[in-house]
Amino acid sequence: MNLKSVEITKLKIQEQDKAAAFCKSIYEELDWGLRFSDGVDKLTEYFGKPGEIFLVAKIDHRIIGCGGIKYLTQNNGLLKRFYIDKEFRGKGIAALLLDKLIKFAQLQKYKYLVLDTRFDNFRAQRFYVKHNFKKFKSKPYEGWSESFNPKIFYYYRLKL
Repeated sequence: MNLKSVEITKLKIQEQDKAAAFCKSIYEELDWGLRFSDGVDKLTEYFGKPGEIFLVAKIDHRIIGCGGIKYLTQNNGLLKRFYIDKEFRGKGIAALLLDKLIKFAQLQKYKYLVLDTRFDNFRAQRFYVKHNFKKFKSKPYEGWSESFNPKIFYYYRLKL
């Protein structure tokens, strides 16, 4: 696989069902259920406010990754739904996708990009640390349900 064959674009309404199915397949793979699945069925709406975006990574029109940024505060963008298909992990696609999301966050003038990972998601934790995210103690934020669950999640942020 050549990284040049990966197309990363903003999610189009006509791709929404495929993107939702992709997200749900990740939830199933990781045995998460759908309890933290806000917005999965209507991703273009969930990530549709000013300061928000949802991107999909595709090869030959097949969604192999996704990620989005929600507006959290004037200074904080919230990274959500950042997933890569199991078959394509470790090939640099996540780094490409993250780079595009960081550039978007910088254009929005966010000072930080914040996110959560479950305590047992070691692969994601290694990825974020490798990409300069630092663990921090988050306060609960309206609009970030996971920030109310510090017994389940670690919180990370990247200074932009």
